[in-house]
Amino acid sequence: MDANSEDVLFARDIFVADWQRQSLTISKSHLIESPDTSRDALKALINCAQKTIDIEMEVVEDNQMIDLLSQRAKNATIRILAPPISQLKANQKALQKLKQAGVMVKTLSSPYTHAKLILSDNSKAYVGSVNFSTQSMDSNRELGIILLDVNITKVLENTFKSDWTKGKEF
Repeated sequence: MDANSEDVLFARDIFVADWQRQSLTISKSHLIESPDTSRDALKALINCAQKTIDIEMEVVEDNQMIDLLSQRAKNATIRILAPPISQLKANQKALQKLKQAGVMVKTLSSPYTHAKLILSDNSKAYVGSVNFSTQSMDSNRELGIILLDVNITKVLENTFKSDWTKGKEF
């Protein structure tokens, strides 16, 4: 839960502006918002990891993010959990490329992986609605937040570990 009143007001302002089909001036916020700030914020989160990056992502097909993760796999352990190709064929090419780059890839069929989670060194976490797709980052209205609270990141870390254990090798 985000109790920061500025974040809550900003999320409300986004909703109201979209509902009324009005433009919105994006202000500095803890929130990550597409199409204006998500790409840079998610890249920064991935780039700040020193050792590990754990990702649960429904859609993985954006070339910039695939290239970034492929590069980061040279000096960080990266694990991605996604839906099986039988459930989301659009991920196949990207997941194959990431696996060839040294990223560990698993799929999870149940429950369906609709999550959007990035854990950076188990100390920073992104949760929200942004997928690793060009549409999601550059065109859709999406919203998320980066969390630093150790209690929250620990819960997310444990959830990822549990899901990873249930996943099947890609």
